[in-house]
Amino acid sequence: MNKPTFTQSAPAVYLVGAGPGDASLLTIRAAYLLKHASCVIYDYLVSDEIVGMCNVHAERIFVGKKGFTQHVTQDEINALLVEKARQAEEEAAGMCAGAAAETGNGAAETCNTPTTSRSLECVPNYASEQVPASARNYAAERGTRPYVVRLKGGDPYIFGRGGEEALVLHQHGIAFEVVPGITSGIAALMYAGIPATHRGIATSVTFVTGNEDPSKQQSTTNWQALAGLITSGSSVVLYMGVKNLPHIQRSLAAYGVAGTTPCAAVMWGTCAQQKSCVTTLEQAFDVMQRKGIAAPCIIVIGDVATLHEQLNWFEKRPLFGKTVLITRTRTHSSHIRSALQEAGARVLEAPALRVVPPTNTAALHEAVARLASYDWVVFTSANGVDACFGALRRLCDEAYRLPGEATGEARHDARGLPGETAGDAHDEARDDARGNVPANAPRETGGNVSVNAPSDARAFGTAKVAVIGSATAETLQRYGIVPDCMPQAFVAESLVEALQAAGVCHTSKVLILRAEEARDTLVEGLRALGAQVDVVGAYRSEKCTEQLKQVLSSGVSIDACTFASSSAVKATVDALGDDAQAFFSQVDAFSIGPITTRTMLAHDITPAAEARIYNADGLVDALYAHYSHHAMP
Repeated sequence: MNKPTFTQSAPAVYLVGAGPGDASLLTIRAAYLLKHASCVIYDYLVSDEIVGMCNVHAERIFVGKKGFTQHVTQDEINALLVEKARQAEEEAAGMCAGAAAETGNGAAETCNTPTTSRSLECVPNYASEQVPASARNYAAERGTRPYVVRLKGGDPYIFGRGGEEALVLHQHGIAFEVVPGITSGIAALMYAGIPATHRGIATSVTFVTGNEDPSKQQSTTNWQALAGLITSGSSVVLYMGVKNLPHIQRSLAAYGVAGTTPCAAVMWGTCAQQKSCVTTLEQAFDVMQRKGIAAPCIIVIGDVATLHEQLNWFEKRPLFGKTVLITRTRTHSSHIRSALQEAGARVLEAPALRVVPPTNTAALHEAVARLASYDWVVFTSANGVDACFGALRRLCDEAYRLPGEATGEARHDARGLPGETAGDAHDEARDDARGNVPANAPRETGGNVSVNAPSDARAFGTAKVAVIGSATAETLQRYGIVPDCMPQAFVAESLVEALQAAGVCHTSKVLILRAEEARDTLVEGLRALGAQVDVVGAYRSEKCTEQLKQVLSSGVSIDACTFASSSAVKATVDALGDDAQAFFSQVDAFSIGPITTRTMLAHDITPAAEARIYNADGLVDALYAHYSHHAMP
């Protein structure tokens, strides 16, 4: 994808549709613009997950409006949009002038050359991007100009007042671009099993705003024409029509629409908390009130509503209607979150822990500098793998840095040369590249660090690698190493047995890279075999219960809670305090394995189920089995 460039005609504002609610329905173009925007102004119906796609340095401004309640008036939004656009233009002009001063007239000419194409060419690889110090530096370091994203639910130009905001920008001479979004009038119905059109039932569809003030002396909606469409078999889709539904019912009835006409309503369409009902036009308002269906809501009037029972796929997912709290660190919760969402669950992420560097980073650096001197290197978690290769990169940066170079600029690691994607580098090292460099290869040394010390799989030399858990193995393989040993049961006791079978004995030298606060079962078991064991803390976990406390006190009804470690159990119990017993008497708690289960029981938490396979997939399977009331295959 072409980056927004430094040009006079390049947009300062992008009016972007966020889609109907489900973050996976956001367009690729919208996700790209969010990733690089310097300012994002967003509405009430934009999900937290989509807002979370913004780069961490972007200014985020909430201007949400809900129904007739004005959080920020439209005039205030327009003024804010112009203000932020002017700021972006001024910053871009300053960066453009600076580039011209550095490179001469050629750069100045470039700055005044209109952009010929901003189309989608490729999906950028964000994994290799460095984190800058500030939003302004972010744009400067990446060579992109600052710009504003105006993020609106659904599509900007379908009852989103995007046209009004575009006109304001035009009147102020501000360049803009519009990115469509999937409108909820189509998507919400689709997720409720209702096609807006269907051969033999409805050959046309009409979108109507129901947010018309009923106290107006004269309606601007042509109810007679709409009534004619409905009676002739067309579908009429109402946006924002919940509050005025009684008025809409009367208006249509006055022009001959039968009260028995099928009608359906979909609340929070495409989201895990979606709720829907099918009834008749005359009963719709009462049924919706009785079932708690309120705004945000899409209402469809017409015979297509009768297809709901046959085509309702979304609400039949195995975990639909369940709200699941994930307490795992955000870095490693994505797989669980995606799997639960695919099963229809509403997922709340509130990590009870965060991974931070170890207390003794020098010991970690010293250990990874000597990886090739060990017979075995053991990783007990994916965090340990990431910490190991992070330390290798830092050592490599130090070794290669020239006098005057800034920290972090050198990038000589397993991801390859500048411009190479992570996949390009991994392809070359995929089948365990450790054997390509002899452990005794000559090295020019500077201090305690080799000048040509590799920061990828070659650093292991001939050392073999053992892991606990498939997630650890997968993380290791992303760095180009296939583990030599992984027990079927993902616990320390099983790894000791597996390593004994693999030949670990009194002559073996073993390095264990683990969390600082881990159990000593593995260490004691290997030393009992006579092995020389070095234990190094690669990372440590800190409690971070602020977000967890917010979720727990938000009033959201939680059905299930997952625990992937003993530390998460302890942190959650601490966050709940005296309310822990009452909370877990109403919430199903799920354990990733026997060690975590033991900790749960020690805190008077009875697991609803324990994973049969001690990883993220096993944890998700445990939820499936529990709520479907039969064993998973």
